[in-house]
Amino acid sequence: MDSGSHPNEPRWKGTPLQPLNTTSAARLPDTYGVVVVANSRREPILVTHGVLRQEVWRVLTDPLSKSNDAAFFQICETDHEPEAERLAEEIFLDADSLVPGLIHWRFFPVVERVT
Repeated sequence: MDSGSHPNEPRWKGTPLQPLNTTSAARLPDTYGVVVVANSRREPILVTHGVLRQEVWRVLTDPLSKSNDAAFFQICETDHEPEAERLAEEIFLDADSLVPGLIHWRFFPVVERVT
């Protein structure tokens, strides 16, 4: 790991973490790939795959994003959908080994409010 990386960032080669916002989402290509969403502590919390721009927009507009502290994302482009799915599974397993139980596959869980 280089001196500029955060200890909770996944070990795969994706883009640097970017803020999860409309500006970043609009700049993404319409190609297949993997999206890793991280919380404000830069811990990976969600892995999804598909057309990159669509997946980031889906996460960005998901009402559960805020309650799950989604704050950053990074991508890894692939040539084909099956390649994106395979890579996403590898990334999910790798990230889950770093912080077990924190990361989710494709969709955020509903967060129960304690009253």
